[in-house]
Amino acid sequence: MADENWALAEKRARTHALTPAYWFGMVVPFVTCWVATSTLGAVIGATLGDPRRFGADFAFTALFIALVAAFWKGRVTFWTVAAAGLASALTYRLIGPPWHVLAGALCGLAAAWLAAGSGVDAEPAPEARP
Repeated sequence: MADENWALAEKRARTHALTPAYWFGMVVPFVTCWVATSTLGAVIGATLGDPRRFGADFAFTALFIALVAAFWKGRVTFWTVAAAGLASALTYRLIGPPWHVLAGALCGLAAAWLAAGSGVDAEPAPEARP
């Protein structure tokens, strides 16, 4: 599972059941494209040179910004993103990769749990909606 598939599945789960047909309908094309483009990148990627020339170094950052924006729910989201970003940036500077990913994830989870537990801007579960 990748971030994009997870985000789309989470979004759908808010309103519909996740069926095996839905899951495989997302996963099979994703994996097929991933393998094909990874193979293509391995074969001809070096001929492209520095990916910064094309702005490709920002592609993952842009993708995560879009994922966060799609799930924005107010203050809970703000505190979650702020905690994850701050922890990740500090860990990257103080300790270095790859630990910044784990630090961001753990601090983001803790912030989400704390913020959601307070009931601030909490959204009711789909089955509790009228």
